[in-house]
Amino acid sequence: MTTAHQERPSALFVGTGRSVLTAATALSRHGWRVDVMSRFTKEEILGSPPGLTQVSLPTTRLWEQELGLDLWSADAPTATAVRLVLTGGATDPVQIIAPLPGEGQTTAIDSRLIGGRWMQLLDEQGATLHESTCRAADLDILADKFNVCVIGGGENNPMRTMFPVLDRPSGASSRIVLQAHIEGFEWADDPYRPGEGACLDMYSLPGAEVLITPVVAMVPLTHQLVLAHSNPASTRQIVVPTIAGACVQILARPGGVFDTLPVDRRPAEARPQTRQDGLPDRVPSAYPPSTIWEHMTALITEQVDTDLGAHLRACELIPHSELLTRVEPQVRDAVALTGRGRPVVGIGGLTRTPEVAGGQGAAAATLSGVNLAELAQRQHAAGGALDEAFLREAMALYDAEHGDHTAGFGAMVNAYWNRNDPAHEKVHGMVAALAADMRLAALWGQGLDQPARMAPLLGG
Repeated sequence: MTTAHQERPSALFVGTGRSVLTAATALSRHGWRVDVMSRFTKEEILGSPPGLTQVSLPTTRLWEQELGLDLWSADAPTATAVRLVLTGGATDPVQIIAPLPGEGQTTAIDSRLIGGRWMQLLDEQGATLHESTCRAADLDILADKFNVCVIGGGENNPMRTMFPVLDRPSGASSRIVLQAHIEGFEWADDPYRPGEGACLDMYSLPGAEVLITPVVAMVPLTHQLVLAHSNPASTRQIVVPTIAGACVQILARPGGVFDTLPVDRRPAEARPQTRQDGLPDRVPSAYPPSTIWEHMTALITEQVDTDLGAHLRACELIPHSELLTRVEPQVRDAVALTGRGRPVVGIGGLTRTPEVAGGQGAAAATLSGVNLAELAQRQHAAGGALDEAFLREAMALYDAEHGDHTAGFGAMVNAYWNRNDPAHEKVHGMVAALAADMRLAALWGQGLDQPARMAPLLGG
């Protein structure tokens, strides 16, 4: 908290991504004056189309609990272990089952709940929310009025163009994502906690990873409810029904049999494929409800496991949860200067794309937000400058401690299936060891949560 002789510090946040809202909440709790600019109101976010669902692993959820952001702990479905099945190609299937750290801390939250409810929480804590589009010219003026200016919101924020793309890899891989939320999925029992835990399921194939994770899903607000709640005279509390369900994702490698990106969004090098079974090669750009889900279950039945496909077909699709999107990795400079020379910092997916196959999207967002907020609070309390040098040092520290390690699982499965990858043979040996040794599997499970711990395993 600020002392009597210190001016109350202030921070401006542009965007409503997970990283931005985490940092804003942390600084608000430290007594900072916090302003958040968003193109959408919290009501509009709660009534919007779905975004990419990201699993919160134990370390991420612990930080969210510390900040009062784990609003779903009472009714969130959770996993206590992970089951990875590597199948397909010329190799026999291999199964790894690893315990996850924490006592049932692993779950996913619909991204619309994250945005809408966390904005509502900031509003209740006294932050100022602005429904406004922020442009570079606006930021040039606003930056002079705040100690720190933070830009987030991933690739959906047009402000990303302020931050130059760097010619270095993010460690992540290009993916086409198909996603849906369902009810009625029966989880496999956790062998480490019989009768008490459940396994998060991951399937790795040459053309894709398939993830099935517990999720707090939701029924989005109707357009009429968005308008009703947006009325300044309204005193109605926003109630969004939540559902304990499962999030099913196909994370396809471009050009393979799982690649279903529409024609107008496919890379030029990905040629159409001819199929003999009548399954569509691509989901249309404009698709009726259940089209994506039906295509996902067909792909899983054909390419992954017939019984799994039948199980999924028996589940109920949660309306308005289907997503089809492309993830193209990139790295941008984390700090940019306004026209007047004031530094602004970009965090989360806006400046570095996380590997979606490794479950590190939520961690990358939450931990980058926590890192920036805690370092800014410490710097201000010590009387230090919140300048460009500080912001660069803060983001470099996050990269060294977490960001640089987030692609570990993706690197592992990519090397496993790619014979030309220098780590191919080493990873095959590692996978065999993990499948045979429960102690090593437990270390690998810790590495999913804290990816720096996976580096020694990948290093041999």
